[in-house]
Amino acid sequence: MISARLVAASAVSMFIFLGCTHVVGFHPVKTPSEIDAKTGVGIRLYMAPELKSATHSFRAFGSGIANTWVVDYGARVHEFAVTYLPAAFEDFQEVDSPIEPKATEVLLTIVNVEYVVKGQAAHITMDVEATNASGTKILTQQYATRGWSGSGAVLGGGAFAQKGVTRSSTDQALKEIFLTLIGDLLNAL
Repeated sequence: MISARLVAASAVSMFIFLGCTHVVGFHPVKTPSEIDAKTGVGIRLYMAPELKSATHSFRAFGSGIANTWVVDYGARVHEFAVTYLPAAFEDFQEVDSPIEPKATEVLLTIVNVEYVVKGQAAHITMDVEATNASGTKILTQQYATRGWSGSGAVLGGGAFAQKGVTRSSTDQALKEIFLTLIGDLLNAL
């Protein structure tokens, strides 16, 4: 007769060594209610294709070390940009290549994005540059923040909670970054 310990050890071994890959899906980004007025300045957004398609994969002990979690963070940054920027600027357009802005426009370039999940929290660093029509950089800034840590939720809910925690932490961090960026752009203008 097989002992309960052997069955438990086998189950734990299977859990550790037979993991799954989980893509963290996101809900659509909502227009921010914190932005109450638009400015007439035109914003042209450029984000390189390789940044838009950037992903990060990680493993988390609390949700099963054998599981791999994949976050399409480049697509999420892009979605925040094309939702938040039009809420603050009346004339918004995404461009396929860095262009020279016209007299009433600013070219905003998302230069780099670094994303990692540590301690069940999303850590995001985003470098941006904004250039006016005369070619002067009016803003060169690095934004770095960390979303909330859902360690307790993941320890309690395991793999089922990991997606939600990663999603919420990522969105909280990106919301903070984009609201700060919009404030800085408005001040620079």
